[in-house]
Amino acid sequence: MNSKCTLAAPNGALEALANAVALSGVYSQKELSRTLCRNQWNVMKAASQLIEKHQFRHRFSYESLDIRMTRIQSELKKGYVHYLENATDVDKCPIILLQLKFFKPQFTVELKTIAKGQDNSSCFTSLEDARRLCVYLTDLAVQSMEDNNANGVVFIIDAEECSLQQHFLETRMFTDLLQTMRSQYPEIVQHILILNCNAITRSLIHMLIKTQAADRTQLRVRLISNHEDLKQFIGIDSIPVKYGGRYKMMTPLEWIQLEAEIEGVVLESEELSDAELKLMNKNARQLNGMQYAACSVDEMIDMKATGIRGPLYRLKSDSIWIKMYAILRPEALLLYESVTGKMPHLIIPVNSDTQMTAAHFLNGPRGSFGIRIDVPGVVGGHLLTALSELERGNWLKELQSSVEACDHEISRDRLMEEKQQKEEEVFAATDLISFDDWPVAKNEFQHNGISPIQPLPVAPYLEMNTALNGRHMNYQDCTTPNEIRRMMVPQSARSAPSSAYGGPIQMCSFQQFVSGETAVNRLQL
Repeated sequence: MNSKCTLAAPNGALEALANAVALSGVYSQKELSRTLCRNQWNVMKAASQLIEKHQFRHRFSYESLDIRMTRIQSELKKGYVHYLENATDVDKCPIILLQLKFFKPQFTVELKTIAKGQDNSSCFTSLEDARRLCVYLTDLAVQSMEDNNANGVVFIIDAEECSLQQHFLETRMFTDLLQTMRSQYPEIVQHILILNCNAITRSLIHMLIKTQAADRTQLRVRLISNHEDLKQFIGIDSIPVKYGGRYKMMTPLEWIQLEAEIEGVVLESEELSDAELKLMNKNARQLNGMQYAACSVDEMIDMKATGIRGPLYRLKSDSIWIKMYAILRPEALLLYESVTGKMPHLIIPVNSDTQMTAAHFLNGPRGSFGIRIDVPGVVGGHLLTALSELERGNWLKELQSSVEACDHEISRDRLMEEKQQKEEEVFAATDLISFDDWPVAKNEFQHNGISPIQPLPVAPYLEMNTALNGRHMNYQDCTTPNEIRRMMVPQSARSAPSSAYGGPIQMCSFQQFVSGETAVNRLQL
């Protein structure tokens, strides 16, 4: 996988290769040239390699990969591989960073052990998931390489905290990934820079590359012992901050959002709709999947929490297997008679009481791989078969993940209930004053009827006027009987008014008092 072809293509070789492949618009001229270089300008070998590549991508549906795929997003969030956006080396080659400490490989054939509950598969990466993500990111890097007329792609491998048991005992996965890169992407490697490796990991990585990579690729492997040596290959603005540069890496979520904008696609919201929340609350979980009894295939596919789906065979009687369409939902595996089913024909609960194992059925359909699901109350369990070993591994992994998610929800509900109970006990034990036990006081108020209206205190106003005018004034002539009647004064108070000065109290109407109109004012006017 050398990044440069030392010889130019012979005249007519590219045209002959395009005619031999007979796939118009699938491969660019640069890719045809790289494949010819890999096969030493042998047109027939190059055409055979390109045809096999097309069949490989079509078989695994790699032709339609985009950022909207849930499996790609889940693998990106694990953080073991990054495509450094807008970062290049000194020759404008794009950069892919692999951090092996976040990579936890688990080969497909060993998922049978996981399905028995002996391991946690949620954080492990299967061969299919890793290969799909590598193809997706390498396609992006190759496209950027061709747009910039660069010579190849730079791969940075960070071997920090690389575990011998965790990583290199699964050499079959690494071998498969290296063979995929070698056959699918010839002549794209500019440099392979290996960081933070000790003597053991250095020897193992060197052994893998020497046995799986091409001879010219081995010459492009560099073991970097000091981060400063990276500056010989990559500019400081494109080196991540962790390795002594200035490039600030994005989080997986930020990169996913950015890539969605570049691809012009809309990511589905992770928030569940109200209709879906009703099928996944605590009360619905106790129904063991029966909450989906009236849901069609279309309704299930539209819901965000729907997991893997596809055809499965189910044993109906001793020797009769019927093909059904299966959909995995939280807490249940739904089996429909067809892809247009209006309601599930069979509902298999998926919870902590469910056991999944890989099995082999002698009377099963030819070329199928069995799955046995044991649930309480069903003698012999449910016998299903997938169409390939790869599909069976995916089903087992997703079923186990659904069981773990159900256990997590139950544990969370239990913790919330225990927390609420403790808070209530603490509150009850608190020495607070309670008004519930206090005796009710008797009302000793004696009702004496309505009290009579008290006369208005006119004397203070007389004193106020005296202080303002400097002398006593007699306002006896300022009022009339009609004006007096408008006052809210009892008859007894009006008959013999008196004041502290011994003289009669001048009675003025309320309106006159407010407006300041008195007999003296009228006389002065």
